[in-house]
Amino acid sequence: MYNKISIKLKALFCFSLTLAFLSVFFLFQTKVYAKGVDYSFVMRQNVSINSPYSKPQDSFEYVLEAISKDAPLPEARKGTYNFSLKADEKKQINIEYQKPGEYKYKLYQNKTDIKNVNQDKEVYTLFIKIIEKDGQLVKDEIMIINSSNKKVEEMNFHNIYKITSQEKAKNKKNSRAIVATGIKENFILLILIVLVATRLFILINNSRDKEKV
Repeated sequence: MYNKISIKLKALFCFSLTLAFLSVFFLFQTKVYAKGVDYSFVMRQNVSINSPYSKPQDSFEYVLEAISKDAPLPEARKGTYNFSLKADEKKQINIEYQKPGEYKYKLYQNKTDIKNVNQDKEVYTLFIKIIEKDGQLVKDEIMIINSSNKKVEEMNFHNIYKITSQEKAKNKKNSRAIVATGIKENFILLILIVLVATRLFILINNSRDKEKV
């Protein structure tokens, strides 16, 4: 009986000692940096249209997806960071890193139900390597790869509106109607001005005639 208790106590002691050793080991292995390092990049959206009309102001949604485990995102988001752009607009994205590592992201555009537009289907892959140098975190390597597996310097998206002939005719008709309405309103205003001026002229003349009498 005594031997069994002794064996259990030894086993418990060994387990506790091992647990304490591992705790101390991981405590010293996990290094906390006083200052992180930021990485910023700018992505752009361009919109074109096959008509003389002004560019539409529809919103297109983009997704920055963290592929690597524990890859940080802007605004402390988890998994994905979503944002929207209109017409010819750009956005600066900032990511803060608190520890060394190799981080991978994908940037792409969500499919939309906006009519008459061909969305850019490009998917960019972003690689960022953070290392420790002289006790500080630094950016060691940054690489952007497009869907054709080619290295690029920027991430740009181009959405193209293609208005059909029928819709062009409809827009032209609406434009003419707006112009015609404007002309009609201006003509009515001109008539009112003439009538008021005539009435004032008559009143002034009548006043002068009374003064003479």
